Amino acid sequence: MNVRRAAVAGLFYPQEPAILQTQVKGYLEQAPVAVGPPPRALIAPHAGYIYSGPVAGWAYRQLAALDHTRPYTVFLLGPSHRVAFHGVSVCAFDAYETPLGRIPVSPLAHTLAQQLGFLPKADLQEHSLEVHLPFLQMSLPAFELVPMVIGNASPWALAKVLAPFAHDPYNLFVVSTDLSHYHPYDEARAIDATANQAIPALDIRVI
Repeated sequence: MNVRRAAVAGLFYPQEPAILQTQVKGYLEQAPVAVGPPPRALIAPHAGYIYSGPVAGWAYRQLAALDHTRPYTVFLLGPSHRVAFHGVSVCAFDAYETPLGRIPVSPLAHTLAQQLGFLPKADLQEHSLEVHLPFLQMSLPAFELVPMVIGNASPWALAKVLAPFAHDPYNLFVVSTDLSHYHPYDEARAIDATANQAIPALDIRVI
């Protein structure tokens, strides 16, 4: 079995299973469940838990409103930090491993990898996907992954590939981002405010 091992456990989040479980549970329990329909997509940060944990906990807490009678397929998208490449790498391992156990990769990932490509080195040390996995493990009773590391890719082309899967209510999309780095506070708030308006409006023109 081709298992993608945890690369940043002990760095971005605790390596000890009991400590990790307690920490993630705490972040989840501190957040309310929003009123309204259950989410079809989440946007959550990928920094170390000391920085991103409370915000990620709020996002993943919303999964409590989902129907958990069937497994979900989670399309997990995150930017490449270590390897520069064009396009998208669909990480068609057989499973991902965290201190909380193994997560199966969907057969769909292997199908999409034939279409979009699979560059293993883009993910083996990448944190933008991995830091979300313990939150998913603590929030969903059963799921499988379609992990995707994003390089220099056209958002329009990627949206065209993913759009057909949006119709299935048991497909969940998780987008990993920090929104902005290194900007002065007021400038960061302005950038984030633009994102906060464009994302709910599905307005890609600001890119």
